[in-house]
Amino acid sequence: MLLETQFIESLARQSKFVQRHSKLTGGHFSTMMVFHNGNLSDTSLLGHCEEFMDISNESIKKQSLHERFNERAVQFFKLLLENVISKKIDQIGVWDLLPNQKRVLIKDSTSFQLPEHLKDIYPGSGGATSKSCVKIQFEYDLKTGEVTELSIGGFTTTDLTNSYDTIGLINDSDLLIRDLGYISLDFLEMIQKKSAFFLNRIKSNVSVWVKDETGLFEPIDLVKIEKRMRKYEIPHQEFDVYLGAKKQLECRLVIECLPPEVREKKLRRAHREARREGRTLGQDTISRVGLNLFVTNMSCEDLPLEHVWPLYRLRWQIELVFKVFKSVVGINKIKKVKQHRFECYLYGKLLWALLGWDVYWKVAQSISGEGKVISINKMMKSFRRFCSRIRLNNKDAMMQITDRLEGFIKNVFDNCMLEKRKRNVSSKIIIEQIYKI
Repeated sequence: MLLETQFIESLARQSKFVQRHSKLTGGHFSTMMVFHNGNLSDTSLLGHCEEFMDISNESIKKQSLHERFNERAVQFFKLLLENVISKKIDQIGVWDLLPNQKRVLIKDSTSFQLPEHLKDIYPGSGGATSKSCVKIQFEYDLKTGEVTELSIGGFTTTDLTNSYDTIGLINDSDLLIRDLGYISLDFLEMIQKKSAFFLNRIKSNVSVWVKDETGLFEPIDLVKIEKRMRKYEIPHQEFDVYLGAKKQLECRLVIECLPPEVREKKLRRAHREARREGRTLGQDTISRVGLNLFVTNMSCEDLPLEHVWPLYRLRWQIELVFKVFKSVVGINKIKKVKQHRFECYLYGKLLWALLGWDVYWKVAQSISGEGKVISINKMMKSFRRFCSRIRLNNKDAMMQITDRLEGFIKNVFDNCMLEKRKRNVSSKIIIEQIYKI
């Protein structure tokens, strides 16, 4: 793992998961949970007992293992996760992106339903099909790949609440790229007060103001702006604006005209939703559908307007990580088990994903500048198979492990490269297009 065996055992004793000599050590337990190849829906206690025999040559009874899934075991995995997240990734930035920003932080969340018996610990939205639901918050630095947050909680903890709860983690010169759910005008003001920067969309109910020639405020006319941009084929336009009814937040508004076919598709969807709700779309709303509206407090020297949309698109890359969580790890496939067993499983799989994430970034760094891109989905599937082989042969000599690792990396280069497809551009390619010299 990312931590030394001796340190893992010290965390096991610190959490009191291990209090005296036991054949179920912290190393054995973490290996069993982190590198287990199945998901919780198809894994039995008997299967874990057999797996423990494979990795330790020791036997353990089902009831004994069942009892070890307790608060101390969960605390052990929490300590492991906290230490892995706080561990600095010793590498130079993979790409020379936005040199005046210390970090480019991308955050998003994913959630999935749980068995109903966990609803008091992980409450859902309250609907008939989501009485219990867990939400995972994930944030990383685009420059280094360093994970700055990976936390779990109930669905009722909103993304905006998470923004306020983690405001203390923002440093000066950071650039935050987040979805609308994380944003409010008050929060954007907090970012500015910390000498940090933001790039995000704005909600449709936020009023946008500009100053006329006399210095008086007037609402921005998006209908007029869209007509002019389409008539003269202007791809991007920006304005100095003030946001909110009190006009309290001054920033740049960058407008991009969507292609006609994209505009028509979004407009049809908006009309359908309006009809279902018994309302009609106003002209201002129709114009917003045809435009991408971004706000930022970065200067045009640091972030030219033609680079705003490609940079914001990088936020979507985090969805690839969530795809790995679900399609490769099967983290959302849960059956009815007691709370502590579920949490040990969840923390264990998040630890595995972090280990794979670290490997991915180190391998990606090795081919930086060669114009090649590794598919994280393909690589993580290969990495899972590699971990399974290592786990079942953990008594191999270090030379054999090294040979296996070299074989894994060769396979990544041979079979896990991203295929070039239309309208499917990776984050690395986007950055190279923006900052191509």
